Amino acid sequence: MGGVTTGFSYGVYALLLFLGLNYALASLGALVLGILFGFKSQSTLVFASHDNRLIWRFTGCWLLVYLGNVTFIRALTSLHINAYVAGALAIPVNATLSYLLQRFVVFRRPGHSDRTRVIAASPGASRDSTR
Repeated sequence: MGGVTTGFSYGVYALLLFLGLNYALASLGALVLGILFGFKSQSTLVFASHDNRLIWRFTGCWLLVYLGNVTFIRALTSLHINAYVAGALAIPVNATLSYLLQRFVVFRRPGHSDRTRVIAASPGASRDSTR
């Protein structure tokens, strides 16, 4: 699902650059449309959440990703790298950061730790080892 959302967002970014917007505005446009497109698909299909109240956390995290994205692209364009290429090079960084923010901030499950699930799933683990 992340690949579809990433492709959609980069397509919006490239289209807005083509239409004459600078990279910061093109990135912002891609962010806004990506939030609208990605929230329901990510929450439902990736994290099995149906809580629409999480849109605010989701949006806040994406604002952080946006700031990092613009900073990264600015750094690359200052090295005379084309804005299209700079945006494409930012994709792996953005994808990693956005997944981690969504996993541990937006769609975190209070009371559930990954360590407990790993121990419980270990061969030969008893129920008492998960306490």
